[in-house]
Amino acid sequence: MLPVGTIALVLNIPLFILGWQKIGRDLLISSLYATAVSSLMIDVLSSIHTFSPMDPILACIYGGIVTGIGCGLLLHESATTGGTEMAARLLKLKFQGLSIGSLCLGLDVAVTIGYALCFRDMTRAMYGVVALYILSLLIDRVVYGPNASKVAYIISDKYESIAAEITVGMGRGVTILHGEGAWSG
Repeated sequence: MLPVGTIALVLNIPLFILGWQKIGRDLLISSLYATAVSSLMIDVLSSIHTFSPMDPILACIYGGIVTGIGCGLLLHESATTGGTEMAARLLKLKFQGLSIGSLCLGLDVAVTIGYALCFRDMTRAMYGVVALYILSLLIDRVVYGPNASKVAYIISDKYESIAAEITVGMGRGVTILHGEGAWSG
């Protein structure tokens, strides 16, 4: 049987081809490098050290934190280690309004549900969802920064009453922009 890292590398080939076609050569090169190093380290680490079991919830928390930061750093540098990260990066082209962490979470939870249905193991699946939730939060925090903001442009003749409701009613900031159509004046 092949080592886990090698299997992961082989299974990612179709996603890398699609990533190269849709996103470009730079993503392919950086992701191939990251995946090769990740796969090599998985195999090397498993051959030299066997980790003793730990409390499952602690494993979820630590695993989610470490993996989320690592994946976030790679995604911030326009790289992935393949798998659902690459799929999420490709889906980001279609669903630009969703964060990369949310896309990863959706894909990973779908895989986890598949695991739960195949192996009839809800306990491990739920632990997995906890780790994935933490991972997705940290991916977004690393990729978008701690103070990622959302902007909404509201175009209306009733901008004063809308601005008052947003600032007073919702406690949010408002910037009023005055514009003029270039074609119609």
